[in-house]
Amino acid sequence: FAFDGKASEIHAAMLLAGFVPGAPGRWREVAAAGGSFSVESVAPSGNAVRVTIRLPDGHEFPIDHFARTAPIDATTAANPAPARFVFGGSRFQTDRKSGRERYLADGSGSLIGLVTFGDETIGAAEVVPDQAGVATPTWEVFSERMPTPGTRVTIMVNRIP
Repeated sequence: FAFDGKASEIHAAMLLAGFVPGAPGRWREVAAAGGSFSVESVAPSGNAVRVTIRLPDGHEFPIDHFARTAPIDATTAANPAPARFVFGGSRFQTDRKSGRERYLADGSGSLIGLVTFGDETIGAAEVVPDQAGVATPTWEVFSERMPTPGTRVTIMVNRIP
């Protein structure tokens, strides 16, 4: 799904609605013996949210309805697409050239992340690698369930108590 707007506008609307942001999931290097390092995931924080898609015919589906287990071999455990999300709130970073602070999700377009880039406004509650070289992909878009490109849908974000 594509969003025609700025992620920071959704962030501001969520703040006005009483949502509390935390921090997006991310990756951290950890020193290991012998001068090497390993990479570990840091889970996102923030209000738990439900992401639902309303199609033009009025039917509503959780966002994970539009993903399925990828074609994987029998030795790999199947993981469904993320179904739980949090309002991590992306993050701000100072632009090196202009010196101005910017909301990273505005530049990347990571409004709702099904994988973890570390800058998504709303992200999967579990850290999901964004590269096949880090972990075998275990889900994919369920293209047969996706609306025709160009179809306008409503994406609803509700806080989970």
